[in-house]
Amino acid sequence: MDSMRSQSIVLLILIFLITAACTEQRVRKNQESSLSATRASQAVEEQPNFVVLFADDLGFGDVGSYGATDIATPYIDELASGGVRFTTFYSASPVCSPSRAALLTGKYPERAGVPANVGNGIHDGLPPTQITLAEALAPSG
Repeated sequence: MDSMRSQSIVLLILIFLITAACTEQRVRKNQESSLSATRASQAVEEQPNFVVLFADDLGFGDVGSYGATDIATPYIDELASGGVRFTTFYSASPVCSPSRAALLTGKYPERAGVPANVGNGIHDGLPPTQITLAEALAPSG
């Protein structure tokens, strides 16, 4: 009788452990599924934010986050520490207006309609027919 009783206890313990393990797996799977669904809905709801700093005559080493020690740039450094830093950049023109037109439109300055600096009597700036990055992103929110 004692042997049968101990076998029953062992069997009950095994059943309990198997049930607990299955329940734990189900809970974990539900949590992972819920977390995935939450992340997916957040990705759909959240729109990306980005800031482009475009400055005339700013050299690579003129900002603290890129190694400058002679100029204090704490706000730019703070932005750089919390975001993505790009270490390689190509400017489409060595002068202001054409390089800005290229950045705004994604086109070469000549194709954007700004081959030279504005104010030289040749043109008045970016033609209104050009679609800018802001206009392209506007439908996304």
